[in-house]
Amino acid sequence: MADELLISRTKLVVPQRRKELLSRARLLDLLSDLLDYRLIIIAAPAGYGKTSLLIDFASQFEWPFCWYALDPLDNDLHRFLSHFVMSVRKRFPRFGGEAISILTRSPADQINTEHLISALTNDIYENISEHFVIVLDDYHLIRSNPQIDQFLSDFVQRADETCH
Repeated sequence: MADELLISRTKLVVPQRRKELLSRARLLDLLSDLLDYRLIIIAAPAGYGKTSLLIDFASQFEWPFCWYALDPLDNDLHRFLSHFVMSVRKRFPRFGGEAISILTRSPADQINTEHLISALTNDIYENISEHFVIVLDDYHLIRSNPQIDQFLSDFVQRADETCH
């Protein structure tokens, strides 16, 4: 069923940590401490090392990481949701069956995000018992799409406590 969604799998892979990457212990410790929060936003100008910090964190932290590297094409709600679901499914293969079914059955302009969020949050509750992190790398490239913003707001509020 997952093959029915058009997914760029390279967008869902945590990039390899480069050997020359400078590890910033203070920022890594801060990120670790902040994981008690449901949502963490890392904001800085281009070139300040936001992605490098997250790659370093993912390589050192014991929780599983689900990665989604965004680009301007991800402003499309269906594309965004498909990649979002598959980023979690890549790490947890039993996850996302109902959500994938919803996305493949729904016309791109008629996705019931409320129904999708219920499917996702129930699936996390039923199938993912460990704490995990979803990284939306370069979210700033999503140009204020209100549907995507609302989906994420609702998802963050309703997701199980294991989802960060």
